[in-house]
Amino acid sequence: MFISTRDHNHIPYRHIVLASQLKTKKILNLSKIEFTFFRSNKTPSIKYFLFLIKLFLNGRFFSNRANIKFENVEIGRFVLAETYKNYDSYLSNVKFYFHFIRNLYRAGKLIYSAKNYEKKFKIKGVYIDHCGYLNGVLFSFFSNKKIIVYTNNYPSNLYGVNFNKLKNKIYRKYEESLKLKKIKKLTEKNFRITNNFSKKMFTKKNFIPWMSLTKYKQVKNIDFKSFDYIVYAHSFTDGQLWYGYDGFENTFDWLNFTLNELEKKGKKVLVKAHPNFYRTTYGIQDIWDNKIFSILEKKFKNNPNIYILNEPVFNNDILKKINKKTVLISHHGTVLLEASYYGFKSICSYCTFFNKQFKVSNTWNSKKNYRILLNSEYKKLIYSNKRDILYLIYMIFKDEKSYSGKNFWSNIIHNALGFKSWHEWHKKIEIFSNTKNPEQRVKRFKKLVKNKENMIIKKISKNINVL
Repeated sequence: MFISTRDHNHIPYRHIVLASQLKTKKILNLSKIEFTFFRSNKTPSIKYFLFLIKLFLNGRFFSNRANIKFENVEIGRFVLAETYKNYDSYLSNVKFYFHFIRNLYRAGKLIYSAKNYEKKFKIKGVYIDHCGYLNGVLFSFFSNKKIIVYTNNYPSNLYGVNFNKLKNKIYRKYEESLKLKKIKKLTEKNFRITNNFSKKMFTKKNFIPWMSLTKYKQVKNIDFKSFDYIVYAHSFTDGQLWYGYDGFENTFDWLNFTLNELEKKGKKVLVKAHPNFYRTTYGIQDIWDNKIFSILEKKFKNNPNIYILNEPVFNNDILKKINKKTVLISHHGTVLLEASYYGFKSICSYCTFFNKQFKVSNTWNSKKNYRILLNSEYKKLIYSNKRDILYLIYMIFKDEKSYSGKNFWSNIIHNALGFKSWHEWHKKIEIFSNTKNPEQRVKRFKKLVKNKENMIIKKISKNINVL
């Protein structure tokens, strides 16, 4: 049996699911594999209810929440990630705990449901979407079983982990499967091509497809050379804890902690807002991010050493103007690649999109270690390895299976259908997603795909990397 958290009627997940099912069939040499859509039970088990009561009595609702586990299944960080998707969770403790407890309850339902599916079927493979949020509970549950688990999220393409193999035990932690790894050797030609690409990407506005609608502004009357640090803000409602837990439950707490520590040092700090805070085309989360960022802006607005840049400014315009000894700080963003490419020293969490093989930044894994790095002298911080930077840029943008590559699952579909641009394809996807009737949705999509569906599914399946 093949199980999926998305059914065949969901666009664009239809082809992801069918391709993963086909891949499982080929890997296990099966003549046939049935499909079933994962549905959650209405309630958790009695044992889980008792577990929640024990958590409350032990004070785990209030501290060390990210590390909560139930029967060796990770729960805490995924519940927190789901909770902090909601803007209300930042407004008051009452609203936070309402969402937190509700999501703990939902996690229990997922675990109980997964157990029932395991009892009922002989499961060979599972596709799980959005594993950084509450569905990460399912990834953790099924990773303990001898099956193949599929998922997809930035920076990885659609991929699978075969937990039949003992060596893949490390990937039971979702972030270890997701992070980029040195899995292939690049040629000197690859490095040259990537270096030329990097120059264009970092210097040309709107070069990256998903940033092509951003409207940047020119900032004047700022003495950029006076700053000792630049701190890059991240989304506060999207992608929390996807790459692991480092002592901070969300990027608001991380950013606030960072500014408080640098304020004590009396150093001059520029805080740069993420350009996505100013988008109007990607929904309510961008609006929420802007509002949350404004809370910090109000807190530090009278501090002469901290300048909050609450405008969409192209990063390269800033890097050209700052002192070479300015230290750049990001929690987990790709801006680290740009900083390191131009020879700046940087600081970031180990919970980022690449694993420990890469020497990209000065990394930390706890608040204690982070405080030490923030208080370190400039000369004690290390530089990055330029080839590691180029390797990561290649894997994200130039590899055939990268987000920009021809064999990325979404690109396979939109290229096969003749769409000329990334945005043209995504507008079409929105139309299908807004069709409420599932059968009508698939009917319209099949009409668009015509006789190319089997070819698309086979090609996506062929390009799924199974660890």
